[in-house]
Order: sequence, then C-alpha cells, then structure tokens
Amino acid sequence: MCQASGLYCAWGLYARCKKLGVTFVSKNEQFDTSTAMGEAMLKIILVFAELERNMTNERVMATMIARATDKQWNGGRVNGWLLPVCLYLWEQAAPQRLPQ
Repeated sequence: MCQASGLYCAWGLYARCKKLGVTFVSKNEQFDTSTAMGEAMLKIILVFAELERNMTNERVMATMIARATDKQWNGGRVNGWLLPVCLYLWEQAAPQRLPQ
C-alpha cells in the first residue's frame, strides 16, 4: 500500500496493474485504459485530482494563517478533560485581558 497520497501513488498503482496486464474500464466516465486515449484520460483525471487536493490545502492554510493573524482559535471544539484546564487558564488570564 502506498503511504504517499496524490498523483505519484495513484500512478504507481496503475503502473503495477498495467505490468500485470490489468486494465481499468470505467462505465461512468466512458474510458478504457487498454487504449491510448483511455490512458490519457486517466492521466488527466489524476492531474485534476491532485490539483483539487492542492487547491484545498492552500485554501485551508490561508484560512488558518488569517485566523491566527486575527488571534482566533484555529483548533477544534474543546471537550473532555481539557475543558476544566482551559477554563482555569482563561480565568487566570482574565485580569490581563480586561481593563479594570
């Protein structure tokens, strides 16, 4: 199993299948990797899948940087045993946060 994600992993899986004589036929997308046109379509689909993944990564990173710049919380919901600790720390910082 490939540990990396993205184009190289998917293409490596396809290359191993091709070496074993296995072809991929998609009824929904109407392509067959046993033909030159089908193999080209698979490559195009993989490239666009990687592009979408990279664009999502860039948007998430930009949002996280913007939130950190605005001093907003970037994490998930605080729950479980951490909640009392966070509330205690919040109360300890209260005199520094609020003007008297």
